[in-house]
Amino acid sequence: MSQVHEVTAEGKAMEGVMKLQTVPDFFQEETEDALRSQVEWLSQEAGVNHVFFARFLGMDEADLEAWIDGRGTLPLEGEQALRGFWHTALHLLSFLNFDGASVQKLFRHAPPAGDDAPPSPPWGGSTLQAFLEAGGPRAVERLDRWVTGLRFGDPYAA
Repeated sequence: MSQVHEVTAEGKAMEGVMKLQTVPDFFQEETEDALRSQVEWLSQEAGVNHVFFARFLGMDEADLEAWIDGRGTLPLEGEQALRGFWHTALHLLSFLNFDGASVQKLFRHAPPAGDDAPPSPPWGGSTLQAFLEAGGPRAVERLDRWVTGLRFGDPYAA
């Protein structure tokens, strides 16, 4: 049986054999505290740090750290961008069978540029991490369309 990350009640990832269990509340909640927990959980699962999220949001790392620690606020656009990224990341995790190691590899892999044949990823010639850092919410929309097309087929391909 393959090793996967199991999530504790606190939302911490731990290695182990997959077991049926409930999902932490923050997976489905839309609160600001849940959003903070989602950022922390994605940091562990996708192997991205707070610098990634600050670049993705186009904000100063210290301001992001203050928000994560509950000492600062996040602009509405920032909250919306993180919620969109969370939903897309869940699609990506589902597509990769919730294998954190595969997600981490995907974030660091740079497919060759110039291959426009579907289902070519939208970040060709770059890493997914760099693509998201540079493109922010618009890059998430492109990533979401790509993942959704792989999972369910592209309704616009005909």
